[in-house]
Amino acid sequence: MARLRQGTQLGIKIERRDPCLVLFLAGELDIDAGPLLERRMWRTWDTIRCPGLIVDLTGIVFCDSCGAAALIRLLKRVRRAGGRLIITGMPRQVQRRLRLLGVLNLFTIRGTVAEALGDLWESAQDTA
Repeated sequence: MARLRQGTQLGIKIERRDPCLVLFLAGELDIDAGPLLERRMWRTWDTIRCPGLIVDLTGIVFCDSCGAAALIRLLKRVRRAGGRLIITGMPRQVQRRLRLLGVLNLFTIRGTVAEALGDLWESAQDTA
């Protein structure tokens, strides 16, 4: 886990799983963690162009409005590149936060990474 100021922690693990990247997050997604998440993600994204990004939130224990904003920025950048973003393992408190902010419906949400990979494979086959 990356230690951020004031003890905030965010674990970030990025894996290539064809046809996409999977971003596994754990810890706190807050004002301190958002910029770190985006820097790590875009360094990888700019190197490996792919049609989709799966963001697994199973390990997230806290998400504030700044963390939600970071997810929205990820979504916008992936869409601008012509890709799809799918969120998996969304904890109830994150879902509640996104709903209260009025942005939950912007995201494609699946229960597991395997389900999301299936969706992306299906999409890739439809465009082939």
